[in-house]
Formats: sequence, C-alpha cells, structure tokens
Amino acid sequence: MKSYQTFMIDIDGTLIRGDQLLPGAKELLQYIRQQQKQLILATNNPADTRKQIQVRLMKLGFPVEEEIATPIDAIDDFLRAESMVATILVLANERIKDEIASIGWRVKTLQQMKGDEHVSHVLVAMSNELTYVHFAKGLQALDSGASLIGLNADLYCPIKGGRAPDTGALLSVLELPTGKKALTMGKPTDWMISALKRKNQHDLEDTVMIGDSPYTDIRMGNRMEIDTILLQSGVSSYQNTELPDEATYTFQSLLEVYEQLMKL
Repeated sequence: MKSYQTFMIDIDGTLIRGDQLLPGAKELLQYIRQQQKQLILATNNPADTRKQIQVRLMKLGFPVEEEIATPIDAIDDFLRAESMVATILVLANERIKDEIASIGWRVKTLQQMKGDEHVSHVLVAMSNELTYVHFAKGLQALDSGASLIGLNADLYCPIKGGRAPDTGALLSVLELPTGKKALTMGKPTDWMISALKRKNQHDLEDTVMIGDSPYTDIRMGNRMEIDTILLQSGVSSYQNTELPDEATYTFQSLLEVYEQLMKL
C-alpha cells in the first residue's frame, strides 16, 4: 500500500458525514501530504459546487484547492461531445446552475423558462428545492424531444441520522413515465473516469480508489483497473439489489487504512 502515489478518495460517507470528519480522515490526509503523494477527492455530490466543498472541508481543518473532482467536470466533457446543445433545463439548485453556466453552457431554471422555449437536455441533480412543478415541466420538455441527464446515479446518500434520496431516485420520476433511461455523469461513468485520469499525475498501477460504495467508488476503480479499498462507513452498510463490485481491500474505516499504512 505504501507504493501508491495517487490516492483517489470519495468524500461523503468516506471522509466526512455531515459536518464531521470520520475516524482516520485527518490522519490519512496528513500522511498523504507528508509523503508528498497526490490526493484527488472524487465526489458524486450533486448539490454543492467545488467552491462549496472546498469551504466545507476548510472549516473541518482540511485545506484543499484543485484536488476536488465533481460530476460537473464530467458533464462538461459530455456536453462537448454532444452533437447539439441548445438550452439545458436544470432541475437542481441555483448554485449548480450557475457553475454549469460559468463553464460556458446556456442553462435555464424553471423560473427562467418562457413559453414553449426549446430545451435540448433536462438535467436533474439532488436538491431539496425541487417541487412537483419542476418534474412536471421536465416531463413536458422530455415529451418534446429533450434528452434526460443526471449529475450522478446514486439512489441515496449518507447523511447524519441515516440517508436521503439522491439524484438516481429523482431521475426515476421522469424515467418511469417516459421510458427514457437517463445518462448520468458521476462515478462510475466513462465521463467521470476521463475527468479523473486528466487530474492523475501518476500511472494507474500506482493509484488507489477509496470509497464507501461498491456500486460507484469500487465499480469505477475496477473499470479503471486500479486497486480499490471499500470502507464499511457509509452507503455500503445498506442493502442493494445489484451485485456489488468486489474491492481489493476492505476496511471498517479510514482509521484502519491509516493504521495498516503505519504498520508497513
């Protein structure tokens, strides 16, 4: 394990839960810094921008700068590969809309839509601001030919006291009546893999992915053909009807990962 030069680490459920660092997070991150290894924080968080995540981690005593990769990195690649992008109806919070607009895409929220304006894509991301009206307008846009995309495919995310419905669950509201399967951008998709490979400064054989989900973190690591570490600290503790991907190593927490590194 000491030979790894790049540590790709999930955030929610792996490093933090709510506004608290999980056991071993601080120690492992200090080890990565002290050993001058590369850190990439690979999140599927569909509600916060990179800047918000950076501020959130800073408040917990963990300073980061360009080390965060979000589904917005992936969606930029996806949209550039699309043959036609007119207007994106964003069913998400205003911060996500603004960040996507800031990288050059024409986006609208429900409040900004006027009449029968053509929409090429309906983008869904987890948000407690979404209402029935948002999904009704999204359904109308899909019936008029728009494509359905999501920032991530997670069905739920770990929060203090349990879990909350994530983007994948919200997408089903539009998938079921239309029969359209959404394309998603976060882990473990090719778009997120491409974004992470661009950030990685080392060979894949010297890279490890650490996360709490066998369906996103471990699956993506396996698709990248890198070593993986599954933690029993977040969503992996919930049952899922899918067959989970197997990890190279399994630990209870980052504290166990850190302690193992110190033994080597």
